[in-house]
Amino acid sequence: MQRPHLQEDARSVSPNSGCAARQWRRSSSYAALTGVRAEVMPINVQCPSVAREHDPVMTTDTNEVAIRAAYDAYTSGDIEGLLAVFSPDLEWTYLDPSAENAAPQVCRGLVEMRRALRRQADHGLKASIEEVHVNGSEVVAVIHTSGLDQLRGRQANDRNYEVFSFKDGQIVALRACADLAEALRVAGLV
Repeated sequence: MQRPHLQEDARSVSPNSGCAARQWRRSSSYAALTGVRAEVMPINVQCPSVAREHDPVMTTDTNEVAIRAAYDAYTSGDIEGLLAVFSPDLEWTYLDPSAENAAPQVCRGLVEMRRALRRQADHGLKASIEEVHVNGSEVVAVIHTSGLDQLRGRQANDRNYEVFSFKDGQIVALRACADLAEALRVAGLV
């Protein structure tokens, strides 16, 4: 018996079923009910494309998905995978790691960003996202990097508080903040 691929498109999901139905169809329950052993394949249609405001299952924002995917790539050692979501014209506001009370510094483009990411990687630092808050095109991410405070003047429990600004699916601005409260203010969430 041929094993079907469960690749779906928006036509195979009813408008009110959202992502829950797709997840169910990929589960072992589907195989038990149909007698068909299915091979799960990645799908091209993401859940946000069929989600509706009243759909309680779908709460993930596409910008949040992009941030999480980029940091997953970086955590696995793929710096260019992280940078792929950034615009080449990025405006990057960072806090000087050598200063305890750093004033924001501004860079443009990806050259300095790439250098900073490579420096972190050379020190064996791995970043992971702990929290995400979304306000339209503004995304706040709390990023934990074990051992980071040992390498910088400012102590923040190995965390960075970043505000990512999206335009046309790319990050056009990145602003480092001193703490979560500042990041939430910058993103218009408080």
